[in-house]
Amino acid sequence: MQKQQQTPKTTYLSDYQPTDYRVDSIDLHFDLHETKTIVKSKLSIQKLGNSPHTPPLKLNGEELLLKSVSLNGKQLSSTQYALSDESLTIPDV
Repeated sequence: MQKQQQTPKTTYLSDYQPTDYRVDSIDLHFDLHETKTIVKSKLSIQKLGNSPHTPPLKLNGEELLLKSVSLNGKQLSSTQYALSDESLTIPDV
């Protein structure tokens, strides 16, 4: 089944907000097979700003099968993040 093409939504400069996080580094490892590819990623992410409130971290991704999520070297349980068809959200970073 193919996805239907959607008309892109217009995004204006005034719609943009400063990001809450900065990605300092990304380490990717690709394990290629004939029928699948396994990608392991390690991101170093830093919260920006001085607000005592830490906003959720949202990472976009489509058509992915999530194997595990770790934060600061500790594996998170499925109750510690939200997974949708389009993103991974970690509310308590």
